Amino acid sequence: ENDGQVNLFISSDFNKISATGLAMNSQVLGEKLPEGMVRLGLNANFIYDQLAKNIILEKLTAQLNDIEVAGDASIKLHEIPEVRFKLSSKEIDLDKWLGEPELNASATSETDTSTLEKVEYKTPVLSREEPDLSALKGLDIAGEMTITRFILKNIKADKVQVEFAIEQGKAQINKFNADFYEGSMSTNAWLDVNQTPATYSVKNTITGVEIAPLLTDATGKGFLHGRGNIGINLNGKGLSAYNLRKNVKGKLGVKLEDGAVEGINIAAMLREAKAALKGKKADYIEEVRKTDFSALEVIFKLGDGFATIEELKAEAPLLRVQGEGKTNLMNELLDFRLFISVVGSSKGQGGKNIDELKDLTVPVKLEGPWIAPTYKIDFKALLTQNNKLEEKLKSKAEEGLQKLLGDNANNEDVKKITENLLNGLFK
Repeated sequence: ENDGQVNLFISSDFNKISATGLAMNSQVLGEKLPEGMVRLGLNANFIYDQLAKNIILEKLTAQLNDIEVAGDASIKLHEIPEVRFKLSSKEIDLDKWLGEPELNASATSETDTSTLEKVEYKTPVLSREEPDLSALKGLDIAGEMTITRFILKNIKADKVQVEFAIEQGKAQINKFNADFYEGSMSTNAWLDVNQTPATYSVKNTITGVEIAPLLTDATGKGFLHGRGNIGINLNGKGLSAYNLRKNVKGKLGVKLEDGAVEGINIAAMLREAKAALKGKKADYIEEVRKTDFSALEVIFKLGDGFATIEELKAEAPLLRVQGEGKTNLMNELLDFRLFISVVGSSKGQGGKNIDELKDLTVPVKLEGPWIAPTYKIDFKALLTQNNKLEEKLKSKAEEGLQKLLGDNANNEDVKKITENLLNGLFK
């Protein structure tokens, strides 16, 4: 159904037609539509110039359910109509059209990530069906838009400025600048549907972002805290869920300062490692599963369905962390190895009870599904490494004693005393 009103003016030569107060409203009903109905509204002053083959819409206000835009637009009536516009909107919430994203609330920051007993892992089913974007081949649209608030997949951006164009099958975002989680974001991208499947490229720079609220909105879990920068440089072929993960290539980097990782307590793991080296079990201490860091940097290289760690390093009081490994984008499983070293004095995180591990690197496995990965010390690698370190230190100590004893070092009685002394030191 629809209704409308208009004041119409026609020039004497019939070459120009103008309409003021053009107002049209309509409703479209359908089970698959958002809320079962789409409300359409249009208000504008309309000018048609037959000789110039041009349509101008002034003081335009268009409404699509809760989305409202205002501004000016023009249409040149070529074989492919040329549409140009300058618009603004207070809010565009695409989740109301695409459906609310499912957040993994089952694995929040309170979750004990050292166990998977409460988490049911299911291999994701990824559609291989490509969206039909052939309609873009018949468009020639370009313009700019400002949006006070933009929401997509529960991620929010404010004060958005966009410039984009679609011309015969190629869409280009020349500018997408916004305030973004206490920081700022700048994006440019393109999509070409003239190839099968479609190809794309995305470059995104985010600076000064607060990572915890961003992750909470995106995944339901604010497990990582800190402020810093995110860089994305990706390209790929195919827009199906399967192809987006299988064919994407490029790099993704995160660099944060003065933050924390929830769900993992490195100091507690180091106490466990120290006890294991002595053949004992670490005393249980009730404490928060959290590790503070002064700096964290991670760079992933994407390709062939995997995101591989190109660089991972973190600095915390007393500790240094490096890492390697990859995550499978297709089945959403992690396979990372962290290498944690105690490098400082006992005044920082972990206290005196981890001083004995100074200069020793503790290997940690980080594995499992994205929604709730497990972490545990790789004791086999730890003991192997510790034996090698012990042999190296013992060899150096033996060399020192031989230099100290000089000619007496080869005396059988002295050699027995030396051997007993060394064995005592390294037990």
